[in-house]
Amino acid sequence: MKLLEVTNLVKRYRDGEARVDVIRQINFSMNEGDFVSIRGASGAGKSTFLNLLGALDTFDEGDILMQNKSLRLYAKEEGLAAYRRDKIGFIFQNHYLMADFTVLENAMFPLLIQKKKKIEARDRAAGILNRVGLGHRLHHYPSQISGGESQRAAVARALVHEPALVLADEPTGNLDAKNRRLFIELLNSLQQEKNLSILVVTHEEDLASAAQRQYLMQDGQLLDWR
Repeated sequence: MKLLEVTNLVKRYRDGEARVDVIRQINFSMNEGDFVSIRGASGAGKSTFLNLLGALDTFDEGDILMQNKSLRLYAKEEGLAAYRRDKIGFIFQNHYLMADFTVLENAMFPLLIQKKKKIEARDRAAGILNRVGLGHRLHHYPSQISGGESQRAAVARALVHEPALVLADEPTGNLDAKNRRLFIELLNSLQQEKNLSILVVTHEEDLASAAQRQYLMQDGQLLDWR
């Protein structure tokens, strides 16, 4: 079933009198359960594209449909904050765990934003943290766990509310070779186990190659990876 459809997408910025098109007429689609990677040079537009899909930024032309509903309509009705809250799970290069909250509390946060009962949020967060191998770290603070563990906690937080689409922006960029391999293995196993829909942008060959569909972002356009 089709999950995401992007049509004639354009994002531009102004640089003085000049107009710079960062995203240029992209057409793209994903089905439920797809694992897609986008690679490309810095400045090619990868992160901008991801931010548009996640409604962290707005586009100038074209449209994005999530489960057959336009983001323009989301903006008018529920609001884009609700779209991000309910439909998207974000994983970034920096884990952005909240330092004053435990690993468990960090993972509970998306569910609390959705107004879930605290006991339900705690149980679901503990469950996904156990699944990513952090059952022994529930009550530790981010400063008390390793970088690899922090990124696994970020994965748990991104998945706990069962989003329609997981967007990952250079998620292995701060990991060493061993933790990068472990992260890729974890992402692959979770994707297959839960039929996750994942779109990852990365410079890392091993992470990009783990995806079922691979693209190259070049000068704001999306090309099939050869």
